[in-house]
Amino acid sequence: MTHSIPRSFVLAVSDMVLGSDIDVRRILLDAGVSPMDFLRGDVRISDDQAIRLYNAARAATGDDLLGFGVAPVPAGTFRLLCYAMSSVTTVHEAATRLFQFIRSIPGIPDFVLDTDGPRPVVRFAPVPDPGPTHIKTIIAASLLNRVTSWAIGKSFGPLNIEFPFAEPENAADVALLLGDRVRYRPEADEVRIIVSQTLLEARIEWNEQSILDFLDQAPARLLMPYRETGPLAVRVRRMIEKDLTRDRQSSAEDLAVALSISRPTLRRKLRAEGTSVRLIRDDVLAGRAVTALRDTDDSVESIAKHLGFSETSAFTRAFRRWTGSSPAAFRANVPTQALIT
Repeated sequence: MTHSIPRSFVLAVSDMVLGSDIDVRRILLDAGVSPMDFLRGDVRISDDQAIRLYNAARAATGDDLLGFGVAPVPAGTFRLLCYAMSSVTTVHEAATRLFQFIRSIPGIPDFVLDTDGPRPVVRFAPVPDPGPTHIKTIIAASLLNRVTSWAIGKSFGPLNIEFPFAEPENAADVALLLGDRVRYRPEADEVRIIVSQTLLEARIEWNEQSILDFLDQAPARLLMPYRETGPLAVRVRRMIEKDLTRDRQSSAEDLAVALSISRPTLRRKLRAEGTSVRLIRDDVLAGRAVTALRDTDDSVESIAKHLGFSETSAFTRAFRRWTGSSPAAFRANVPTQALIT
């Protein structure tokens, strides 16, 4: 897919990188982007080109933020941060953990989550930037927006974003990136992103595989408008899998609330995809049960408890329904048992 990058942002990036020691022409050519078009600010870029551009620039600079941060951020830092947050289940938990970690990383703004007022607010100091577009500060806000959208599986729109500078000439381009709720307050001394309590309570949908997928395509997903990917069934499956890592089991109502839709809407949309919450849950539980019986020495009772069954007999009945055999019979025939994944 090809996207148009707002011209003002392209020119701002051009001005910044041309003042560095980076071989911009070589990086652009390797990514299949015309250097002349780039310098004119007239460029359309595909997801694949964005990924190649980012990877080449990161290799040249050794900086995950490519010079957009307060100081260089060692390559690989983003990957470590994502893994550090892999076990959380809500946006509030993720923000709390993330902001604690980045305090020790000089190149990333010191974000603060303030929940004492009527609305939750994320605050951070503007990133020093001599240019009139304040592109470094705007990108910092955009990165936070994109990562949040990816984490909850849908586009996240803050209630308001307030920047501590006068409205720039490229305000229309900023609105394309961050929406129409951007405000400019030159008398202020910090960026304020006002969000809803509902967002903080929203369920995180990531797991280890989704983190790897995200990091592989991070440049395209961070710098382009967020697009919901994959059917609803995939999102529900991720949430159910996440539940298992926390020894909990959400009801269909819980899942609907986390997805910001009604339970009938959830049921209707899943039916249109040929599935249901129960079918997805059974598929996840069956896969985990088969893996545990095949690859571990855990007792059937222990496996049943981990999968949320109050009684081993209930697990045995469910497993028989899923596979046609009892857990004990399945384990005894593992060498020849057809695997269910």
